[in-house]
Amino acid sequence: MKRRYEITLVLLLSFTVISILSLHTESVGILGKLIRSLTLGFFGRGGMVFPYVLFLIIFLKINKNFKEVQIRYTAGLAAIFFALALALAIDDFNQIRDSYLSSGAGYFNLDFFKASYSAGVALTGAGVIFNTLALFLYSTMGKYGLLIVTMAFAMIGLLLVVNYRVTYEGLKGLKRKTRTPTKALSQKKRPADVSEPVTREETPVTPKPPKDIKIFSYNDFNPRNQDPEEGKSEQEILQELNKNVTSKITNYVKPRSSMLIKPKIISDSLDKSEILKNAEHLEKTLGNFGIRGKVMEISRGPTITRYELQPEAGIKLSKIIALADDLALNMAVSQVRIAPVPGKVAVGIEIPNEENSMVQIREILESDAFKSSKSKLTMALGKNISGKPVVFDLGDMPHLLIAGATGSGKSVCVNTIITSLLFNATPDEVKLLMIDPKVVELNVYNGIPHLILPVVTNPKKASIALGWAVNEMNRRYESFAQQQVKDIDGYNRKNPQAALPKIVVIIDELADLMMVAPNQVEDAIARLAQMARAAGIHLIVATQRPSVDVITGLIKANITSRIAFSVSSQVDSRTILDSAGAEKLLGKGDMLFSPVGAQKPLRLQGAFISEEEIDKIVTHIKKQAGEVVYNHEILDETQQMQMAMDSDDLIPEIIRFLVNQKTISVSMLQRKFRIGYNRAARIMDELEEKSIVGPNTGSKPRDVIMTIEEMEKYL
Repeated sequence: MKRRYEITLVLLLSFTVISILSLHTESVGILGKLIRSLTLGFFGRGGMVFPYVLFLIIFLKINKNFKEVQIRYTAGLAAIFFALALALAIDDFNQIRDSYLSSGAGYFNLDFFKASYSAGVALTGAGVIFNTLALFLYSTMGKYGLLIVTMAFAMIGLLLVVNYRVTYEGLKGLKRKTRTPTKALSQKKRPADVSEPVTREETPVTPKPPKDIKIFSYNDFNPRNQDPEEGKSEQEILQELNKNVTSKITNYVKPRSSMLIKPKIISDSLDKSEILKNAEHLEKTLGNFGIRGKVMEISRGPTITRYELQPEAGIKLSKIIALADDLALNMAVSQVRIAPVPGKVAVGIEIPNEENSMVQIREILESDAFKSSKSKLTMALGKNISGKPVVFDLGDMPHLLIAGATGSGKSVCVNTIITSLLFNATPDEVKLLMIDPKVVELNVYNGIPHLILPVVTNPKKASIALGWAVNEMNRRYESFAQQQVKDIDGYNRKNPQAALPKIVVIIDELADLMMVAPNQVEDAIARLAQMARAAGIHLIVATQRPSVDVITGLIKANITSRIAFSVSSQVDSRTILDSAGAEKLLGKGDMLFSPVGAQKPLRLQGAFISEEEIDKIVTHIKKQAGEVVYNHEILDETQQMQMAMDSDDLIPEIIRFLVNQKTISVSMLQRKFRIGYNRAARIMDELEEKSIVGPNTGSKPRDVIMTIEEMEKYL
């Protein structure tokens, strides 16, 4: 089918070249003369343009860069040619019309057609087609009706080629209405043609496949490859910029999607027959293992193709899942993931595509799902198996755990989430607290006004920063109690002039923090995860080591929304998701997303953002903000508060006891104050930190190095 299509294009192109040559030279033989005579006889002077229009249409069909707009451009060129030829015919057919009407011959007789043909060949008329059409329109609508029809075709052609929209609201100067918001994850699937490139504007009508299987393609959901500003008037652009300007920072404008790389529209490499052939091969392979069933639906996404198999009655799901490795071998792919399809009596068999397509973040940011979301914490995640953009509100999660092996796409996912927040919220609406023990991942965001502090890279200071977030949560709850409100939204409605921003705490590598200060970090994360939602504080925790000593039971119990990237073993997958499956992922952004309340994880292809795009966005924000002054005293004040909170209640009493002592030991503290060994050892370490006692010297008691005057001053 594809070869026949290519041969047809080559023949048409050859015919077009011969037609162009025949109009300008006589060295094309009898065939060229025949083509010239027919072209001019039927199209008249418009025939001099017709081969060029046909050549442009074929060029649009061949060039892959115009796959998305080829139907619109083809219709536009045809309408312009139609209007041009009809305009030439308005005056050309007058002489023929008057001659035959005066003779009483009437309209559309054989002599009229002969005269129109001869005039067209001689380039003195509009040819048979347009003379006939012009005379028909003249006889039915009159001279002015003929002019109106001609102008209408010209305007339609220009609108299709230039892509301007003429709407009722636009003619009145009103604000253009937005389309009805549609929720992500709830859109109905639409069948798409696999053999022909599919665009959002036109869906070619093709015959049904020989098998009753629904096939869905991710190209159905590709956005139009154009700038948002393209085709807009200056007034409309100014209106959008005014929307982006904040109330408190009057010169702040949010980033626009035109700063990001345009997504490339990649057509499906497989046609329907090949996909159905794969489905038959899958059914046959399963049949060889004793699994009888029928593929009922096929969904082709950016990375994988899911075949929904309806097994015969009496076949256990566990028996099908156990064949994953055997299916991978028979289908000649690296991994096969098998999981039930929620809401259907079917098993989803997910097989990698031969060619993967990258999902650019711009596609998700320009989707209706993202634009229609009213939340300032909406995150662009990627596309699902059917190619639908997937966005989610962090406020509904309300915290997120991200885990995966090195190189699986975890850091890119964190950057896409941060970018989504920067596109959606101003510095007065959302504040970010970034913790990056790896130093290099999030350092690029230093200097933007959204940050509460510069990116915290010291693991010891990271625990202090988390302690500040806990203190900020408590302070906000005290303010809520005074105002008699339950959450941050109620507080901001009651105090619009002193509205509190929402805070997103982003930890890029949890494992390093757990090695330095496991108790403090785990306690802070647990407290924030349990209580911080109403205070407007949300956590995004990422790690590349999904082990139980990093993702502890306490952290998992409080962070229920999770994203798992490719991991090395099923044990790691269960640590993240409490279920297997992540070990079957392909890497490079292939993820399992388990939002709060979901029965089964959703497989997505994560959106990609390059370092160059991040630099553009950060530079755009920094230019507006100028020099940002951060409150570095937050860490020092929090450290002092934390030391005061962590100090043991017995310290003052112990210091009074040490006034008359020259040495002290842990066993002496146990006997004198009747406390256990662990507490006595902690107190001894604290005394050493405060320079009250000397360092440990083995089994000997420690020296008391603080003088009596210093002790009295301390007390």
